[in-house]
Amino acid sequence: MRTPCLIALGSMISLAACARTTASLLTPGTSLPATCESAIMVYDTPAQAPSGYKEVALIKSEGHGLLTSPAAMRRSMRSKAASVGATGIILTGIDGPGTVSAAVETALSIPSRREGMALAIYSPADSSRTSACTTQR
Repeated sequence: MRTPCLIALGSMISLAACARTTASLLTPGTSLPATCESAIMVYDTPAQAPSGYKEVALIKSEGHGLLTSPAAMRRSMRSKAASVGATGIILTGIDGPGTVSAAVETALSIPSRREGMALAIYSPADSSRTSACTTQR
């Protein structure tokens, strides 16, 4: 009888660990063909991004602070950026609970949140890399 409980617990943890990510298009009505997550470049600053990029969407990601890692949030943001046809994202930050606040939130049963923001961009210079992945599907 323990097995169903463990499966249920595992399912609850995996659902809680997921990041919920949304994209707000900056130019509604403009659409680019979707790309693939693996081709999305991640830049920490606008200076690292290729020159001449176009801003496509604002990406916002959130998840449980203790169960969603920054890496999971980046993956989720890359996936959402690919769905709107971006070739890269410029991270503007991933914030989460600090050690002390996470401990207090856990003790008081208050859910902590991890949030991340990025700017999805399209760069003509990177379009050949991202279009190559769409032909491999």
